[in-house]
Amino acid sequence: YYRWFPSGKIVFCAPTRPLVTQQIEACHNIMGIPAADTAEISGKNAPASRVALWKNRRVFFCTPQTLAKDIKEQRCNAKSIVCVVMDEAHRATGNHANVVLVNLIDEAGAKFRLVGLSATPGSGIKEIQNVVTTLRISQIEVRTEDDPVVKQYIHNREEENIIVKQPDAIKILDSKFSELVVPILERLREENVSPQLQYNSANLKPFTVLTAWKEYKEKTGDHRLDGHFDTLRGLTNIRQLLKEHGVIVAKTKLSELMQTAKFDLLRKLMQKPIFQSLLQELSRAANSNYDAVGSQLSPEDLTFNNPKYSKLVEVLIEHFERKQAIGESTRAIVFSQWRESVTGIVA
Repeated sequence: YYRWFPSGKIVFCAPTRPLVTQQIEACHNIMGIPAADTAEISGKNAPASRVALWKNRRVFFCTPQTLAKDIKEQRCNAKSIVCVVMDEAHRATGNHANVVLVNLIDEAGAKFRLVGLSATPGSGIKEIQNVVTTLRISQIEVRTEDDPVVKQYIHNREEENIIVKQPDAIKILDSKFSELVVPILERLREENVSPQLQYNSANLKPFTVLTAWKEYKEKTGDHRLDGHFDTLRGLTNIRQLLKEHGVIVAKTKLSELMQTAKFDLLRKLMQKPIFQSLLQELSRAANSNYDAVGSQLSPEDLTFNNPKYSKLVEVLIEHFERKQAIGESTRAIVFSQWRESVTGIVA
């Protein structure tokens, strides 16, 4: 496009200034576009100087918000734009700046090509199709990490799944959740609300409960069981978090559930001895100064409240000692889904 349209404008858009800087470096180092023909447009440029840049330069780097503002305030003639390269194109939904920008250029009557870039185009076909439609995409190119074009830029990676045994303490707490969940589940089964709720409660997922709830409301229009569905979903979610992320996360989310209780069913359930017993055990287990007196839980079973933590420490120590032995410098990054888990990891 730089060669084909000598008087046309080419724009590289990215949502943040650091990403804009990356695009500038890539164009200068890889494509060899002369610096005299390029310009970075941002709020640091005075309005008058931006008018001159849009008039005299050919390749521009900016955020979509900046370009949209310059088009609206007539500093940039959008009709002269022939190509837009949009990084993080998956954000083009709703009233996002990407959507506003494309509509402005289109309304100006420009004949332009849009190239959308994204490493995460969407979680499903519907989301991806929404972006495709919004950006007028006519062709999709996919590059996986195994593609030769991509592979040369990826470090070698080895994956190992480490199975961590669930401690007896978690099993005891899980059984208490079962005592709370089963009566609610049986009530819903009596109403034949959904075949999805006929399976073992231990394997029940919160999304399954939500789906069954939605289907039931659409089919019957009946809201009498909303409290049962909502409470079941909340407890099922926390039960899953307990087994996957440990005691601290489960306790935090249970406290949040109690504070936001919307239905009488949950508020009444909170007063029952079995609920109070579960809350007490979770609080004890989450306390670093754990006291086993009067508890069914063994402190030895609660290694840092989550056995994954001790395994993580073991793996990290082994990694650094191995690298140190051969004189190699190394770093490690630990990703975790929940803030409470991060707190437990660094404690």
